[in-house]
Amino acid sequence: MRKRRIDLKNFAAALAGLALSVTLASCATTDEKAASFYADPSKFMLYNCPALAERSKEIAERERELRALMTKAEREPGGRLIGTVAYRTEYLANRGEMQELEKAAAGKNCPPIRPVPERPRRGSGTAIQ
Repeated sequence: MRKRRIDLKNFAAALAGLALSVTLASCATTDEKAASFYADPSKFMLYNCPALAERSKEIAERERELRALMTKAEREPGGRLIGTVAYRTEYLANRGEMQELEKAAAGKNCPPIRPVPERPRRGSGTAIQ
């Protein structure tokens, strides 16, 4: 019976791939934590309450647009990857910016920042009263 020789190059590549996978898996984090990495805590320091409220509307609108684009991309084959590559970083940056904006508003005793409610979808079955 012939003994198999272990190809060291293939073994090293497989071991490196396994180590990379384990490392990346251990670095996995929630969206909320990831979003905070993209935001500058001092960005809204000089904003007053009306400026914070206006900026929150802009951030909320862009977040809705990005969510819609990611949802649309997911419908296509390979779309989840494309949506992640194209929109996910900006989406997380937007979320982080909104978190910092809310902290700044609370620190300045501004009225609660409420994003613009989502527009109802056509055919949603809800009636206007």
